[in-house]
Amino acid sequence: MSFQRAMDYIKSWRPKIASYLVHISDADRVLGDPCNNSLKKLGPLSPLSDPATGEPYPIPTCQEEWQQCVERICLDYDVPGRVLVAYDGMMIDHV
Repeated sequence: MSFQRAMDYIKSWRPKIASYLVHISDADRVLGDPCNNSLKKLGPLSPLSDPATGEPYPIPTCQEEWQQCVERICLDYDVPGRVLVAYDGMMIDHV
C-alpha cells in the first residue's frame, strides 16, 4: 500500500488511539542518493502536496524526518488519531 493510500485508509477508518506505519518504501528518489539509478526508484506519479502552498512535501530520508512529515500531513489533511512511523527495535505496549 502506498503512503497516500495508507493515509486515505486511516482517515476513513478513524482509529481511536493510533496507527503504525511499517515497511515504508525506499522506492522514492532522494536528492544525492547514489542508489537513485536503481530500477525500483521512481518519481511519484502524483506527490502529496501541502494544501496551503501546493508544493509537494519533502521526501524523508530517515525515521525522524518521516515522523515529522507524517505529523504535518496528518494536521494538514485532518487524519484522526496518532500515526506513528515504526523504527527498528520499537516496542508497543498493549492494554
